[in-house]
Amino acid sequence: MQNHPPTTIGRRVSIIGTTGVGKSTLAAKLCQKFEANRIEIDGLFWLPEWQERPDEDMWILLEEKTKAECWVMDGNYSRFREVTWARVETVVILDLPYWLNFWQLFYRTVHRGITKKQLWGTTNTSKLWKQFTSKNSIFYWFFKTYRRRRKSYPQLLENPDYKHIQFIRLNSRKA
Repeated sequence: MQNHPPTTIGRRVSIIGTTGVGKSTLAAKLCQKFEANRIEIDGLFWLPEWQERPDEDMWILLEEKTKAECWVMDGNYSRFREVTWARVETVVILDLPYWLNFWQLFYRTVHRGITKKQLWGTTNTSKLWKQFTSKNSIFYWFFKTYRRRRKSYPQLLENPDYKHIQFIRLNSRKA
């Protein structure tokens, strides 16, 4: 028999938060602990050579993947919430302090750049120098979205379309 997350968490979980906050790390740990299917949205979205999967194809993939009985999904692709959050039971919001989130992102980015780690089973790698010199930089994205995401969390909690969802907001690594 398959282990499932406690009913207080739900069997279909989405983890959201700003870039570098630890969504993928938490999702991997929960999936291993509960033998749940993992839905890594970045892994579905990014094709080789940093090409984006068309939204229509993403909808089909996510529709299929979220039919499973027990899954953990990580990612912030709000344009796909209509399909993913229709089936989710629990949304975990990772909401770490700015400085901690930044240093986690910095460490991850430098590590990926030095090791040339291939991402999401593709040929994609993080080019370290681009992360400090490009408008496509993950740091640029972090600075641009951190405060906006944090401001959006209360709106998600109060949105009547999401009344079927249990929200858990974690403000520290210990939590």
